[in-house]
Amino acid sequence: MGAETFESRERPGDLGHSDRYRIERGPYAALVWFHADPEAVLKALHGAPSPAVSEPTCPLLFAPGLPHLYRPATQAEAMLWAMLPTYDVPLDVVEPLFAEGAAIWTA
Repeated sequence: MGAETFESRERPGDLGHSDRYRIERGPYAALVWFHADPEAVLKALHGAPSPAVSEPTCPLLFAPGLPHLYRPATQAEAMLWAMLPTYDVPLDVVEPLFAEGAAIWTA
């Protein structure tokens, strides 16, 4: 097996946008909208009063590369997540998701 058969798993070249490569959700990644403060929901599981239910206001991103496996998602990330799979995404929005295992490149 020589170098001519090697397929890089790194992101493609220096594209300003991911024009030719599709971006998809990473395996084991999810974005979950909470209808109440997530901390209050977790406390309710341990006996605290249940929080009031409202419109979904708090998106949490779950991915294998995140500390504690989750973090709050930004508005741009939540919008991107709703569009996946997609092709044309500014790299500054999607690169952190690649590093965290929340998104992947596909050919």
